Amino acid sequence: MLFRSERRFSHCVASSPSNATPTPPRYSNYKRAIPNPHGMTELSIAIVGCGALGNVHLTCWMNMVGVRVRAVIDSDGHLAAQTAGQFVGVAAFSRLQDALASEKFDIVDVCLPPSQQAEAVELALKAGANVLCEKPLTTDSQTAQRLIELANERERLLMTGFAHRFHPPVLFLQELVESDDLGTIIQFRCRFSGLWAEAEAERVGDILT
Repeated sequence: MLFRSERRFSHCVASSPSNATPTPPRYSNYKRAIPNPHGMTELSIAIVGCGALGNVHLTCWMNMVGVRVRAVIDSDGHLAAQTAGQFVGVAAFSRLQDALASEKFDIVDVCLPPSQQAEAVELALKAGANVLCEKPLTTDSQTAQRLIELANERERLLMTGFAHRFHPPVLFLQELVESDDLGTIIQFRCRFSGLWAEAEAERVGDILT
């Protein structure tokens, strides 16, 4: 049984590079407006934060059908304007409050440092938007619970961007666990490193451990 698991895992690893989805081109050198061939109603998106993770999210949204990024928000107004200027029909704001007052968004995507995300999530939920928020949602469990309750009260979706649980190796590991191929698991160790500064990482330690 263990041999079968190892064989399947080796096959998964070996096949990943050839089957991997090509990385989409960086958007920084061209204006782009994705067409909607099916004529479906488009979801309007506002992205809060034009830093490293905000750029990743923006690239993903711009390569999806059925959504349209309508606004980008960053406290650095020049950066927001620079980012928005690379696309057709995207407005730039330096304050989330101003963006939310300008129009109603279906989804607000929050990509800020962990200590700044709670306020943005709360503003978006109160404005009636569904929210996708980078991890960790907040820097303490009490604030996270309050935001969850607010989302329930407003009947809005609130999701933390735990994308890694959908990656093929993780899904494969889930299959191994559920099929009992590994037997009784007595210990699991996972290490994940991100883009935060050391001081920022220390402030979110209680929510991650």
